[in-house]
Amino acid sequence: SLLKKVDGGFQVEWVAESILKRRAYSDSRRKNRTKKEKDMNNICSSYDEHMENEIENENIIKKGGVGENIKPPWAKNFHHWSPGIQYPFESEKFGRIWDQWLDYKKQRNLDDYTSISESEAINNLAYLSQGDLKKAEIMVKHSIARNWKSINPPDKKQESFHEESAIKLNADEITKKNNSRPY
Repeated sequence: SLLKKVDGGFQVEWVAESILKRRAYSDSRRKNRTKKEKDMNNICSSYDEHMENEIENENIIKKGGVGENIKPPWAKNFHHWSPGIQYPFESEKFGRIWDQWLDYKKQRNLDDYTSISESEAINNLAYLSQGDLKKAEIMVKHSIARNWKSINPPDKKQESFHEESAIKLNADEITKKNNSRPY
């Protein structure tokens, strides 16, 4: 259990331990300063490395290990990439899709994501799209086209419309390119 019963209530053991360590450290510094009467202008000389809290960075979450703030190769053009978020779709295409969604939210003056809410939104997108990047793209574009505040899947009828539109768009682009070539 996290809580430990003590006289007069409960306490979190590691918090109480940290408080005791800090008090002991402060007392030690105070005693060292009173011993050194000759030069009190340099109070840093009472520093003792062994009194540091060895686990002070214990709660820092590292994603990606060494060089965690360096973008992975797939995210090189991903403008809104964040080192604290784990992305289920590790592709440049997802980076473009997510950038488009965040730019849309900004243009609409919608609330910015916190790192937690952005992570959850991305996980929700992956869940609703069943891990299919094409479905995720359709959902984002559909939500933008509908001027929605959040990403929602289209119903089955709308989904097939988007797929047919994408196929038609690709066919139209090919036709346009072929027609623009000199003979």
